Amino acid sequence: MTEQASIPSASVPARRIHRWLAAVPPVALLGGVPFANHIEPYVLGLPFLLFWVVLWVVLTGPVMGLIYALDAAAARRDAAAGRLDDARDRR
Repeated sequence: MTEQASIPSASVPARRIHRWLAAVPPVALLGGVPFANHIEPYVLGLPFLLFWVVLWVVLTGPVMGLIYALDAAAARRDAAAGRLDDARDRR
């Protein structure tokens, strides 16, 4: 009980807020389709809608890489601060 009281509860959501970036590609892919539903203009020889879908499929990897890098940086900060890294922090 005292171990849980020593861990600041507000620190976990504050340092893991970057994980919400994972919602950007699906929202842009699915939410942007009604706005991108045009044949003209052609971009790189593709109709705009197809270009939009391919763009967000390709951008998903860098977004996930960014989340990974931010998670690693948060873990290094936690280790330097001496915080415990248990299962609750990985959620």
